[in-house]
Parts: sequence; C-alpha cells; structure tokens
Amino acid sequence: MARGVERWSTTVGDQVTWWARVWIGPERYIVVDKTEYEAKRYTPPFWQVTKPVRDYSKEVAAGMARLTTDLAERVAPLGFLRTKRRLYVREHREVVESIYLHRGGSSYGGAPVNPSISIRVMLGVHVLSAPRPGATVGVMSDHIRKPDGTPYHDRFNSETWSTYDLCVEDLTRFVTEFAEPWFAKWRDPKSMLGFPDLPKRTRVVLERVLEAPMNPQHVAFALKACGIKKSKFDRGGFST
Repeated sequence: MARGVERWSTTVGDQVTWWARVWIGPERYIVVDKTEYEAKRYTPPFWQVTKPVRDYSKEVAAGMARLTTDLAERVAPLGFLRTKRRLYVREHREVVESIYLHRGGSSYGGAPVNPSISIRVMLGVHVLSAPRPGATVGVMSDHIRKPDGTPYHDRFNSETWSTYDLCVEDLTRFVTEFAEPWFAKWRDPKSMLGFPDLPKRTRVVLERVLEAPMNPQHVAFALKACGIKKSKFDRGGFST
C-alpha cells in the first residue's frame, strides 16, 4: 500500500514547495508535491510524514562513484571520455555525442531513504556551432528494450551491491546495442532535421547553422560546456 515516508521542501526565490516520497512497492517510490499528496489522500497526513531514521547518502554516493568509474572504462574503447562526474562525451568534427547518467530521484532533493539506485541513461547529440550548447536531439533509456524485448537492468543496491555487476553489464549493452546505432543515425547535423518531434525552434537553429561557416566562439563555448578542454580537430568549417 502506498505510504509517505519522507517530506522536505525546496525554495526558488520566495516560493517554497513541499515534497514527499511515497513508497508504492518494494524498492519503488514516487515523489509528489504536497498538493498531489493530499489530493490522493496518501497516509499518514502530510505533516506527519517525517524523515527516515537512516540516511543512505554515503552508500548511494559510493555506489554512483563506483558505477560511473566502471562505466567509463567500458565506454573508453568506443572513444568516449568522461569529462564530468556522470558525463561521457565523444567529439566529432561537427558534433559532440554525450552519455549522461541520471540517478532516479536525485532531482527532488532530500536524502536517499534506501540504498537502491536506479539509472536513467540520457543520450544527446550537440551541434558545436549552435549559438547555445545543449543536446540538439536526445533520447532517454526509460522505454528502450533489448533486441529480445526484455528491459535493460538499470538498478542495484549500493549497500549489499546486489545486481551491481548485472547493472554495469546491461548499461554497457545499452550503449553498444542501442546508443551506438542511434548516434550513427543522428550525428550528421543534416540528418537531425528529420528527427521525430524536432521542436520548431531547434529546426530554425539547425538550418541557420548548416548555412553558415563554423563560428569559433560557438564551438569553444559548446566544447567547454561538454567538459572538453582541447579539441582534437582543426575546424575550417563543416565537412561535406
């Protein structure tokens, strides 16, 4: 049965928002704000939800540190360089391809209430000469399946290390089986114009970039945003 186990607040400017973590099954939870919590009549009453007795921050931090390091070794032979804590990038002449690991629940604040770690892999292709850095096209691993239709295993227990090896293995398989063909399909800026559900604003930017020579300032800014200190290319403009 769903039950609230932790509450906390976040402040943006003068706006204070209260959140609660609600368990809905073994090692499964959702995060809702106070309004949704009370509307769905979760128990106990919102203001009776307290912080858990144990804080798993150290275990989770150690688990993520080990995972990101081990995955860096796995993707290095593919040309990916770990430039930030959870970011791996591979530079091409016109674009940078990125792999980012997002830990489930980390966006909501509050200390981890258990040692379980779930991972969402975020893929992106960044056009270097665009005026602003960012994934011009991207995809998340949430609903991606293996060739046989089964899901990739994307979680482990950072206290017992249960299923850790399986998680690393399947994240690696996700990169080789899904990410590599995906990158190959979209790394040409011209091909991005055919990306499904491409926002109109992004299309306008892409069309402008394709019509103009590479802007060195834009390239330098984008490389820095991706954590690349020195480019391996001498760019004189877009290749054809």
